[in-house]
Amino acid sequence: MTVDRIRPASAADGPALSELAVRSKAHWGYDEGFMTACVPGLTISSSRLLAGPVFVAERGPSGPVGFVALDLQGADGVEVTHLFVDPPAMGTGIGRRLWERAVAAALVAGAPALLVESDPNAEPFYLRLGAQPVGHRPSSAVPDRQLPLLRLVLD
Repeated sequence: MTVDRIRPASAADGPALSELAVRSKAHWGYDEGFMTACVPGLTISSSRLLAGPVFVAERGPSGPVGFVALDLQGADGVEVTHLFVDPPAMGTGIGRRLWERAVAAALVAGAPALLVESDPNAEPFYLRLGAQPVGHRPSSAVPDRQLPLLRLVLD
């Protein structure tokens, strides 16, 4: 599956991106209670879409197959706040293309690094793309859960 284009998100994309994020997270086999706790953090509001760059990967008329959202205001660099690929499109290079778009945006912003707080299941993906572990952060959705924090130093 190839991507026809990666475009900036519009305010109307929120519902479709939120549904995609939930499907993508659920792909890892989390139970219903866990997923319910995660929904607020996976919801892409119109204010979030207006707050910072969000890029949407599309394939034909079927709509979004992935997206990446960035926070350009991080003290240690640009942070990837969301990077999700629709499960049927996983393993096709869409995630890599979205990561490359995030790196390009971070470089344009003059950031020294790109940070990502990863789902533990997605950590190997980021490691393959050159990010290095730098610690953990507490989950905002699940008490006592620690999430890997990774960093890609930008040249």
